[in-house]
Amino acid sequence: MSINQVTVYHLEMLAPSDRFVPAPREGLTVLHVQAPSVPYYRSLYNAVGEDFHWRDRRMMSDEALAAILGDSRIELHALHVDGAVAGFAELDRRQPDEIQLVQFGLIRDFIGQGLGKWFLQWTIDKAWSYEPKRFWLHTCTQDHAAALPNYRKAGFVQFKQESTRREPPGRFQAMSILFLHGWRSIPGGVKPTFLKDHGYQVINPALDDEDFDRALATAQEDFDQHMPAIVVGSSRGGALAMNIDSGEARLVLLCPAWRNWGTVKTVKPGAVILHSRADDVIPFADSEELVGNSGLPPSALIEVGHDHRLADPAPLAAMLKACQSQMKPITFACTDTIPLAPQDIARQILDVAKWSDFRGYGPIPGSRCFSDGLSLDT
Repeated sequence: MSINQVTVYHLEMLAPSDRFVPAPREGLTVLHVQAPSVPYYRSLYNAVGEDFHWRDRRMMSDEALAAILGDSRIELHALHVDGAVAGFAELDRRQPDEIQLVQFGLIRDFIGQGLGKWFLQWTIDKAWSYEPKRFWLHTCTQDHAAALPNYRKAGFVQFKQESTRREPPGRFQAMSILFLHGWRSIPGGVKPTFLKDHGYQVINPALDDEDFDRALATAQEDFDQHMPAIVVGSSRGGALAMNIDSGEARLVLLCPAWRNWGTVKTVKPGAVILHSRADDVIPFADSEELVGNSGLPPSALIEVGHDHRLADPAPLAAMLKACQSQMKPITFACTDTIPLAPQDIARQILDVAKWSDFRGYGPIPGSRCFSDGLSLDT
């Protein structure tokens, strides 16, 4: 997979602007969505950021995101056009004397109508109503081409610029997995190939067998470059997975050799461990101890297979299931009366035509979603 060089621009305002932007049309409303639900936020975040590869909030667990959204100093303001959601702005007031514009954007169908300029000024005025000493944001070359010029025209001044490497923008990319192989193993083995054959984008770097620190540096570099949703570590690779900074990515560990390598002795919530009780290389008891040390539920340790390699059909299937379990179900909720037909509400959130194997039931009474659209039972 190709990687883009991305330039990130940090901009700030140190005093309020006296700029006035007239509304480009009638029917505009901005609603303060207080304590938004995680499904609501994800639907809005994805609708706005999909074309520009927004991913920070996608990588967060529901629990971590709920903690942020539940803070009254995080404000979500949703722009509506004739009752339809058109975009949103997210303000972070948690730091004394400053406010960050964390997210800002419009849904694709509302771009190019002059709404962005008006909504940005509305957001600026809202931020300065709290009388901070500084209002700031960052944008990058993967955002809409008009984003940086519009911020500058609105009065933001650049104070920092940096370069980073990211996956290119794209819609509905395969979920990526960083697979860290075991000692004296090589990339392209049975397990990473199995995941790749099941539709995952697998990053499978060659790891130094003799120098753990060098292998750790390689693993961290590949994680930072690709930002995978899941890290799978096998044996020594499991120890590497535990020792890298994996952010919000979920861990799937296969017979992790945490006693043999590294300094980390616990794993984060949500980790899944697969181990064979017949393993004659890494004792099954090590994984039982790891679960206990980490405060994980007993269900986090899955007993499977007949040896250390876990390369037979049953453990491969269990590994795949563990990875699939990290995927969040698609959910949405309506908390207010909206002047739209049920199928139009659903289509704003689910592009079901893109999910050829999607079969599910929606929360709208008497409705069913299929891959060719939403149908209503009569």
